Amino acid sequence: MKTLVILGACGTSREAWWVLWELDPEIRAVFVDDVTGRSALDLGGREVPVVQDWNFDGVRESLGDGDPDSFREFVCGMGDPRVKRIVVEKALRAGLRPAPTVVAKGVYLCPTIRVGRGGFIHRNSAFTADITLGDYVTVHTATMGHDAVVGDYCTLGACSLLTGHTRLGEGVFLGCGSVVRPRTQIAAWVTVGINAAVVRDVTEEGVTIAGVPARILKPKAPQAGEGCAAPPPDDTPAPLCRMEEDGADHGHDPL
Repeated sequence: MKTLVILGACGTSREAWWVLWELDPEIRAVFVDDVTGRSALDLGGREVPVVQDWNFDGVRESLGDGDPDSFREFVCGMGDPRVKRIVVEKALRAGLRPAPTVVAKGVYLCPTIRVGRGGFIHRNSAFTADITLGDYVTVHTATMGHDAVVGDYCTLGACSLLTGHTRLGEGVFLGCGSVVRPRTQIAAWVTVGINAAVVRDVTEEGVTIAGVPARILKPKAPQAGEGCAAPPPDDTPAPLCRMEEDGADHGHDPL
């Protein structure tokens, strides 16, 4: 019996659940969301539990047939790289471990690709020769050229394109339809806007770029301590998906 924990309960997390169901209708998967207070999600008439307190004893008993080793592995459901890093740190502290990256049906993977753990690759993505994907990488219907390198926590939006010998630092977000020119490097925690064309190296970490050609729109936001997305202290609430007062789901696309 295969069990899995999906980090987050936002829209892209629900998309991930349907990919898992298509791969294996017998899989038992649950969400984890310690912010919104939801206890379950209705997915096509199926009530899927949402764990709110990082205690999986209940679902191990009810869905895992009492197996203490069930629901120990996780994948990232959300798309925002900063949120992914925060919640992955929580999952690791809760004793979970990253599962092999999930690859949907209809994905082309060259045999020489190297893929990390804890990520999610959605349908119709394509990866050619000698590509390296880090851990906790999310790919939505994107295309990658030969020898591309993608760091941990990156997210590639739908219809984005990484050409040959490109390199993304940790936590880069590529907006839908964005294109990165061959042999171009993007520094860690950079956000690339929708339909942007990145034609030269981006060396400053944590900035937002957009346009054709892409230019810096706003500088890196001030951060406490080192790193662009350092996890907050344990007593600081950290949303899995950014739910604003209007109830909008911002777990997918930060720009």
